[in-house]
Amino acid sequence: MTFEGSNETSERKFVELHVACFIFDQPLTQQEIPYFRSAVSKTAGSQFDKFHNHNLSEEGGKYIYRYPLIQYKRIKGKASIVCIGDGTEDIGHFFQHNRHNLAIGNRKAEFRTESIRADKFRLQIWEKSFPLNIINWLALNQKNYTLYREMTDESEKIFFLEKILTGNILSFCKGVGLFVQRDVKVQIDEVWASGVTQFKEQTLMWFNVQFRTNICIPYYLGLGKGAGFGFGTILPPAQKNEKAERVP
Repeated sequence: MTFEGSNETSERKFVELHVACFIFDQPLTQQEIPYFRSAVSKTAGSQFDKFHNHNLSEEGGKYIYRYPLIQYKRIKGKASIVCIGDGTEDIGHFFQHNRHNLAIGNRKAEFRTESIRADKFRLQIWEKSFPLNIINWLALNQKNYTLYREMTDESEKIFFLEKILTGNILSFCKGVGLFVQRDVKVQIDEVWASGVTQFKEQTLMWFNVQFRTNICIPYYLGLGKGAGFGFGTILPPAQKNEKAERVP
């Protein structure tokens, strides 16, 4: 699947993307991630909207439609936070006020940082393709799910998913300030698992996919729907069999 980029010369050819990954010493289930997000956001202060992506100055706390720069994950089964771009600065508000005790639903536990990794990536379109996995990817909304189920040809389904994944990658690039000038290429090599899960009171289909693209996406970033809640997580190709990361 190839997407033709813009011909506007004013657009940026690359961005220097800062990414920080914090892994805590507490286990976390996929179902507990919303509670983890709420606890971290409350600790940091609700006025910092990158933690929750809601404009609390408006009545009802209107949702801010943007790529999440602070994402909540379970990495190797443990509670984790991945921060991107400006999110790497805002995460300091959490650690400034964190007293380690967080309420995750009905349970309270001490969350201590087990490991920290900070990197800087050059995000751009490359001549070569990079093999990646994306797990717990919520590719289909209700409309697309109906279209997908009506398809009988497997190659047609793959092409359909490639188109959606390309769109998710473009949305990510735009969200971090990269507006592509060249073709974005996506090739799905294998859909190695799929199923259904509940997300925001909707039943959605998830996919674990091995694919290649000519954008080197940093590991553990999320793509697509629910990216801030641990869905659509990018993993190295060697972690294809990371069963602990799958949606139950």
